[in-house]
Amino acid sequence: MFTALVFLPAILSSDMLKPRILQAVNQHLPGTLQVEQWRFKWFSGIEAKGIIYDGQKQSLFVEVAELKGYRGLAQLITNSQNLGGIEIIRPQILLYISDERRPKASKKGETSQAAGLPAVAGILKITDGTIRTVNREGNEKTVVKDLDLFLDVSDIKKPITYRILLTAGDAIGRLAGEGTLTLSADNPSDLKAIQSDARLKITSWEIEDTLTILASQGNYPYGKGRLNANLNVQGSSADALSLKGNLSVSLLELWGGPLNTDHPRFKDISTDLEATISQGNLALKHMEFQSSAAKGTAQGGVTDQGDKQFSGSASFNLAEVFTQLPDTLKLRRDTTLSEGTLLLSYNLKSTGPVTAFDSMAKIDRLKGASSGKPIAWNQPITLKARGERRPDGIRLDKLSLRSAFINADGQGDLANMQGTLSADLATALKELKKFVDISEWDASGKLFARVDIKETAPDINTASLNLDIRKLALSHQGRSILPKQDAKADLVTTIRRAAHFSTSEFQQPNLTVRSTMAKGNFKAERFQLNDNGKMPSAKNLAVDAKFNLQQISDLLRNFKILPATTRLAGNAHLKTSGTLDTQQLTLNSTRVDARNFQYRVGQKALREEHLTLQTKGNFNFATRSAGLAPINIKGAAGTITIPQLTVSDWSDFQKEMKTQAQAELDLAKLFQAYGDFIELPQKTRVAGKGQFNLDLDFSSKTAQFLKVRADLSPFQLTSDTLPPISEDQVKLTADLKRKPDDTVLTIEDIQLTSTPLSLSAAGNLSQAGERKKLDAAGSIDLDLKMLSPLLERIVGPQQITITGKGANPFQLKLVSGGQRWTDTLKQTDFNGAIRADSIDAFGLGISATEIPIQVANQSAIAKLAATANGGQLNLQPTLHLQKEPYLLTLPQETYLLKDVEITDAIAERLMSKIHPVFQGSVQAEGQVDLYMQHFNWPLDNKDRDKTDFAGTLRLKGVRINSTKMLTGLLALVGVRGNEMDFGDLDIDFVARNGRIETSPIRLEIDGYPIALHGSVGFDKSLDYVAKLPITPQLVGDKAYRYLEGVTIDVPIRGNSSNPDIDQDTLQKTSASLAEQALQKSLEKGLQNVLENLLKK
Repeated sequence: MFTALVFLPAILSSDMLKPRILQAVNQHLPGTLQVEQWRFKWFSGIEAKGIIYDGQKQSLFVEVAELKGYRGLAQLITNSQNLGGIEIIRPQILLYISDERRPKASKKGETSQAAGLPAVAGILKITDGTIRTVNREGNEKTVVKDLDLFLDVSDIKKPITYRILLTAGDAIGRLAGEGTLTLSADNPSDLKAIQSDARLKITSWEIEDTLTILASQGNYPYGKGRLNANLNVQGSSADALSLKGNLSVSLLELWGGPLNTDHPRFKDISTDLEATISQGNLALKHMEFQSSAAKGTAQGGVTDQGDKQFSGSASFNLAEVFTQLPDTLKLRRDTTLSEGTLLLSYNLKSTGPVTAFDSMAKIDRLKGASSGKPIAWNQPITLKARGERRPDGIRLDKLSLRSAFINADGQGDLANMQGTLSADLATALKELKKFVDISEWDASGKLFARVDIKETAPDINTASLNLDIRKLALSHQGRSILPKQDAKADLVTTIRRAAHFSTSEFQQPNLTVRSTMAKGNFKAERFQLNDNGKMPSAKNLAVDAKFNLQQISDLLRNFKILPATTRLAGNAHLKTSGTLDTQQLTLNSTRVDARNFQYRVGQKALREEHLTLQTKGNFNFATRSAGLAPINIKGAAGTITIPQLTVSDWSDFQKEMKTQAQAELDLAKLFQAYGDFIELPQKTRVAGKGQFNLDLDFSSKTAQFLKVRADLSPFQLTSDTLPPISEDQVKLTADLKRKPDDTVLTIEDIQLTSTPLSLSAAGNLSQAGERKKLDAAGSIDLDLKMLSPLLERIVGPQQITITGKGANPFQLKLVSGGQRWTDTLKQTDFNGAIRADSIDAFGLGISATEIPIQVANQSAIAKLAATANGGQLNLQPTLHLQKEPYLLTLPQETYLLKDVEITDAIAERLMSKIHPVFQGSVQAEGQVDLYMQHFNWPLDNKDRDKTDFAGTLRLKGVRINSTKMLTGLLALVGVRGNEMDFGDLDIDFVARNGRIETSPIRLEIDGYPIALHGSVGFDKSLDYVAKLPITPQLVGDKAYRYLEGVTIDVPIRGNSSNPDIDQDTLQKTSASLAEQALQKSLEKGLQNVLENLLKK
């Protein structure tokens, strides 16, 4: 045992036992303590080196180079109250600072108990200490260095002395403190009896680090400045403890936190303070605060019974305040204040639970400039309040507000109160605009308000509120929001007061509102306010109101509640009744009647002369859910019935909705009213009757679906660019599904059934940004007869007949131009085909064939290669969809027809389109090729004169009987032949400016030659000239002998079906030629007579 005692210091100092001791200690610490080495001795003291405390979770790290205790274990054991000398050498403290704001620690459950000083003695000495901060990036900064502390408590019967010296991290600031504490000889543990004599001096201390630490703990600004202070404390709180001193900060700058973008700077701020504490009484003899922005004084005190009395005054230099804090005060950017004062004064006196107050605030002499122009607020604003604050609330003996534009008076408490207010809105806004940035707003009108509350029984009051605004007008950026009008509101109710007014109950409240925007009555059996942020509750709530929708939409749009492009018009009448129970509104009956209703978004408009909605249900504001059953909507187009609508979370309406709906609609009236919002091709009209059924469930967490059933009986669709469709019945079914939180809508099946068209498809509809994408595949069964009217619009009536019907597969990809399906043809990719059983086109009999169709890159392409009249047809039209009018083209330098046997029909319906000579051909024979150099054909008839094509009609061994045009020509010249032999002939043609011009052709009919050249219009008009040789029938045999070989140009007008040959020109020209020939004959005969006479 003796041996163990002898070696106890060595055992404690050994590395074997040290980890166990530290482990036991660390169990009681919030951090971790480490000691590199320590040494214990019985008589020569204690030493420790390399002491580290890691409390980073508490934002603290401490490292001590060396700790010395000058008493050994034997001395400490024999006299534990005398610690002797303790020296801490080179302590370093690291404080970790985060930019995150920390909530203040809760003090719930804490108790405060007075504790006396421990009965210990000793001397503490700290030398060469350092305090550093570490920010979240790991950068260290020294804020305190050269920290020295001396505390002498060697004998508690003598004064305790202390000294502290430290230097700021910048080596400029200094802090020095010293003093003595003398304990009571009778009761050393009595803190109140301690006599203090303390002095503290701070010189040029930079407070930036202190403010940074403070800002990391809450919503406080950062800053910097130099602190100087002198404080003296003398005496004891048991007798008299006096505090006297001054604080000043020079070159103070603040930023961040609640200051937003403001960065105030103050040259000097100072405070002088003198106070005493005696026998539990606090006396504030004098406190004075002074800076360039404000100055003030205060005095008063608090007794040991808790009674208080304070008075003071302050004045604020508003020019300085506005200059330093423009963002915080929301001032106009172009406004400055050069002069202005805010004066405050107050007197407070409290006795027990009652505090009497008498206060005044006054703003005077505001001068400055706005947009370079001087402004002034010469009329003062004064607010006075006198009264008492009691446990049951505030009672005002007098409340008054006086200014050039608003005046108010009031008195009383929550049980009995009277108050009046009057304001000139135009003057108020004019004055406020000088300083606050509300230049876009203008208002006018006179406001009068009166409130009366009277107590009729304990905790029961009658109350009335009257609000009258005369000639009220409101505009924003020069645009009227509220046209000039009178507005009145009157509220009458009985109040059953609760301990807190926020939970008071209003019985039989009746509110009447009258204005041009809204007129109505709102009443209830009971209305109760609720605290803790809960909604109020109302029993038997009833609303009967009429609204001017245009004025309401103007108001909502200017407050950015409605989008800028959205407008409403018309009048609405709302009647509803129900109950509001804290978080749930239950509607027993609701009806909305809207007349002359209009809803506009940009250039699109929805119009309803009379629209009604009836429903009932509930809204839960806590869960953001709603249930309505039923909903009946009636408009010009018909009725919509929704048996039940359930919305689980209206914050994401589309994801949490469940409903079914049935509708019976007149399609013509529907598209007339809602056509701007229903995406149909331009110039398309729909008529008929429709029955619609919808089943939608977006509330499921696994699979959501939408089912649509439509029965259109009858159905008509007409268009300026498409053939009309008229069906007795069209049926549509669609089954769609999606997963929650998925942007892809799966089209499981779509079926369209009608006489000319049946379609079956499946695919996906997805959303990528603002664009929608449809990807589908299926089969389409199209009766090709329905294409004939469309083809007639392009090439004319009775030129193409096509038949065929059968299902063909297709693939479709469609991308929207934005949120809406616009210019769909330009964003379409389509691959499919149609099967034609027979095609009769321009007299060509085309064999059965499959026609592939592809739409891509804003173009539609079809390919038709088939046998036609013993020859070959190769047609590849392309429809260009880049812009309207759409353009139809053919490949350049292509043979459309090759080796095709000519028939009367081909000559009449195809060849005559190029040259009128073939019009009315009979017994045609031979072959023809049609070569197209280029072909451009606008589909819109209005742009038909822009058609441009050229090619060659190649005739091979062609013979026909005389046509109507040639028969007429031959009859004029007295030629009886009617068979024409074209042989092998190329007829070149060019189409431009609405006409087809052909190269000259020369024919012989029974040896009689004819030459033709000219043009034929798309309207069949003729502009041709025929060169006809003179015949004996025209001029007689005698004249013919002189005119043989002479030709006459004969114009041909009219149209290709009824050519108009200019006979007058032919006859006049023939007569003139015959007269000339006769004259030549007479001259020659006379010459012969003379010659004979001379010979004789």
